[in-house]
Amino acid sequence: MPRIRVTWWLIMAWMLSAPPVLGAAWPLADIDVEEAATQISRYVYVPEGQRFGAVRLNATLLGQGGEHRLMVRLDGDIVHLVEPHGRQTIRAALPDLTPGFHRLDFLGWPARYMADESLQERCPMPLSRPFQLRELSLDYRPRSTGEVALKHLPDGLFNRGHPGGGLGHLTIEAGDEDAYTAAARLVSWLDRQADLRWETGTRSGEVDFVIDIRHDAALAPPARVALIPARWEGEAPRPATLEIRYRQVRALHAAVLALLDVTQRDQLLDAYADFDVERREPAWARLREPRTLAELGLEDIRLASTGHATYLLDYPPHWQPTGVPRGQLLLRGQAGLPQGVHLNLWMEGALSGSQPLHEMASHNIERTLPLAGVAVPERPRLTLELAAELEVPRHCYLSLQGDLWIDAEESEVGFEYVPKAGLMALIPRLIAAPSVRLPEDHADAGMQLLTALMRAHRQAATPDPVPYRVRLAGDGGDDMGEAPSVEIRVEPAMADRLQARFPERLQPGFAEGALWWRADEQGRGLITAASPEVLRRGAAVLPEHWWRIPDGTREALLHAQDGTLVVLAHRPTPVAAPSRALSRDQLHWGLIAVATLFALSVLWLVWWRWRRRRQGA
Repeated sequence: MPRIRVTWWLIMAWMLSAPPVLGAAWPLADIDVEEAATQISRYVYVPEGQRFGAVRLNATLLGQGGEHRLMVRLDGDIVHLVEPHGRQTIRAALPDLTPGFHRLDFLGWPARYMADESLQERCPMPLSRPFQLRELSLDYRPRSTGEVALKHLPDGLFNRGHPGGGLGHLTIEAGDEDAYTAAARLVSWLDRQADLRWETGTRSGEVDFVIDIRHDAALAPPARVALIPARWEGEAPRPATLEIRYRQVRALHAAVLALLDVTQRDQLLDAYADFDVERREPAWARLREPRTLAELGLEDIRLASTGHATYLLDYPPHWQPTGVPRGQLLLRGQAGLPQGVHLNLWMEGALSGSQPLHEMASHNIERTLPLAGVAVPERPRLTLELAAELEVPRHCYLSLQGDLWIDAEESEVGFEYVPKAGLMALIPRLIAAPSVRLPEDHADAGMQLLTALMRAHRQAATPDPVPYRVRLAGDGGDDMGEAPSVEIRVEPAMADRLQARFPERLQPGFAEGALWWRADEQGRGLITAASPEVLRRGAAVLPEHWWRIPDGTREALLHAQDGTLVVLAHRPTPVAAPSRALSRDQLHWGLIAVATLFALSVLWLVWWRWRRRRQGA
């Protein structure tokens, strides 16, 4: 017996001392099953150079009494089948996942029951008891399968398909302006590949990947780029790293340009590459006017026969709406919807469109739903709610395999607008003239705030990199002079100055934890904080609150903790002719109208000349 106890203690000690294997989770959207044979798909992406092992599907099934059935298929193969009674926790082991997209199909059959005797005449067929899948996720252990060629970027650095995005760390030597410029250009491209967050300075223990740019006078080639894969197992786990070393500045710029240009990047067949000669520039980002649901970040929408869905439409934050929202939704597919179903649409809480879905063909569906808002939005952000509703009591709804698909590529929602003046004029200016000045002593904190400003490119610009130029400078005065498009400063005396200027408007201590944002007449921005810590905290709240900055705001404080906005100077600008993104239909009818007017003018001129001749005769 003592020998057995010793053996168990040895096993426990070995388990505690064994190198940890880090696991990961992939959250999946909830699923509602209301009808027989409902099939809903979810997707998982495995990047190049990885394999997902120890994969397990987790879910909590919630349903009323009765025998439900749930089948799960992975890439067409059945991997789990269960017939739960009421609430049940699901834990299902899945095969390892190789690089590429994988589809999980959830097929459900709700329990059936007969209506009460009092409803038998109205409900002669069995009805369904719906059930739901909640807390749906995949647990897995990412494993490296070897080196990843630079051509596969951003694969090998982070998972661009993961719904949680990722946290990247920028490692840059202090005082290296060229490295900051290179990092800003890389971030402007990578930030469009996934919902990323960035940090600088001291690395936290939870980063997903690292971009490390350093000058190396002893480097043999003028510049070298290496993609080092992540390591999750062993005594020293490490994140994936894009390592850039350079001896010559021109070679550093050539390396970055090669990574940003898709044609040149596709030729990088190894995990590392040396650079010397100049490279051509890629296609740089330019302003855009998103109007389709796909351009606003949505995919094709599936609605069950009595389903509801709410979406947030984010337009460029420098837009000031001047007209009511208008557009149309294109219905691409419909199956099994009973007579009496209506598709209703609300924008900003007001009914903006309604379409009966009866008498639709069983195939080749294509029907448009016009929509029109009732008021001009205050901000460039709309709430869109879709609902398929049945005009009979829900408890007497027959079980049908009904659903409806809305084409995101062809569905449009937009409004007339004017570009905002003041602080938000910085957004388009950063696309046209991307010059930046960071505080030399706190360049890492300023860089973190700059990455937050770049998030506006997601709505305002095409998905291309931005040719940032970063300069470092000591703290200066208030005169912007020949300032860049945006300058970020750290000024410890900022709070006292503002408190002296606005004693009746600012609570003592408020300015110490806020970003002080000013703009000149040309739209250039100056953002000041009392400490580098405020710059870092402000980077987290700025993209969530700049939608609230009014048009014409010239000076404001934005608190870095909760986003409280205090407008200090506001000068409204005269409303010019609104900009408007014309749809293809609007352009088509506009050309027809112009051609019609021209033809009528020609006919009138011919008639007039004929009449003159007749009178002369």
